[in-house]
Amino acid sequence: MADTTIVFYGIRLEVSDDDLEELESRSHPMQIAARNSGLENYWGNFAAPSERYFLFVGKLIGKLGPEDRAEIQFNEDDFAKTAKVVAEKLRESGLSGTATLYLSYQPNV
Repeated sequence: MADTTIVFYGIRLEVSDDDLEELESRSHPMQIAARNSGLENYWGNFAAPSERYFLFVGKLIGKLGPEDRAEIQFNEDDFAKTAKVVAEKLRESGLSGTATLYLSYQPNV
C-alpha cells in the first residue's frame, strides 16, 4: 500500500493493539455494529513508523494518493444527504459520537 489520505464522514475511535486481531478478521464489535447498521468502516495505522490505530465508522467518501484517486468532488447536496444518512444510522446502531468529516493521512513506511 502506498501513502494515502482517506476522506471519511462519521466517527473515529482510537483502538489498541489488543483490538488488531479482531479488526483484521473483521470481527471487532464496532465493525459488526457498523455492518448491521449499513455503515462502512475503515481502520489502519495513521502514525507510521510509529503505531496509532484508528477505526472509522460511517461513510468512506474516497481515498487520495498515488494508488488511489487524484481528486474527489463532493457537492453540497451529496454531502447533506450523506450526513443525514450517517447520522440516522449511527443513532440506530447505538454508536456514540458526533459525525465529523475526516481527511486523514495514512503513511506507508
